[in-house]
Amino acid sequence: MGIRSDVSVIVATRNRRDLLGDLLTSLAGCDPLPAEVVVVDDASTDAPDQAALSAARPFRVRLVRNDRCVGPGAARNRGVHASRGDLLVFTDDDCVVRPDWVGALAGALDRRADEMLGGLGGRVIARDRDLFSRYFEFHRILEPRPHDAEHPRRIPYLVTANCAIRRPGRSGMPCAREPSRGIPGDTLMSQSNVEAVVGRLATDEGFRRRFQHDRRAVLDELIAQGVRLNPVEVKALLNLDLAACERFAERLDPRIQKTGLRPDP
Repeated sequence: MGIRSDVSVIVATRNRRDLLGDLLTSLAGCDPLPAEVVVVDDASTDAPDQAALSAARPFRVRLVRNDRCVGPGAARNRGVHASRGDLLVFTDDDCVVRPDWVGALAGALDRRADEMLGGLGGRVIARDRDLFSRYFEFHRILEPRPHDAEHPRRIPYLVTANCAIRRPGRSGMPCAREPSRGIPGDTLMSQSNVEAVVGRLATDEGFRRRFQHDRRAVLDELIAQGVRLNPVEVKALLNLDLAACERFAERLDPRIQKTGLRPDP
């Protein structure tokens, strides 16, 4: 089993100690291994312990603690600053990775070392098989999409559960943009607001009907309220299969529906 001495894995976490343990266990099965895993604890109430995180790991675990919650985007940026590798690989604390994950991402960047390529990413497959997870997987919500049909390999953002970049400053690529307002941690490297909109469509009938009547107006209203959606995310929501969303909503437990489902008059 080899080690990629130039790879740092960066994970932002908050109140997911058990899931974080599952992730570290899966990373320990990678071949090659990363040189280090930087865990940024974003003011968890069940804060992980350095000794427990490092126990029996075949790589160094560097724990960085935030005194207050700053959100996942700013937490990842702290991880970037604390890391030492030239290749920065990102995943989320509720993920598990395949044994070839580190090698696949680092190797892809190696093969494009002479190109003007800041980073790359891949698919995120649902870990659980519940309805919500399958919906996200079927509609490829957690998957980088090309913005320009003429350049299908160019994507405007990366999904933080499965991506890698060259160290900022050495590739000309900046860190994730940190929020200036709104919910902490809403960044270009996170689809948390897309997930929130889709979740509301599944559980709020009134919102779903307004969205069905005028998608653009609803999204413009959300953006005016401070919800950060980039152009690609807006386009994806405008093209969302609302009939599939309706079928998904009908299968949810009524107790989590804001209002009961009713047929149109």
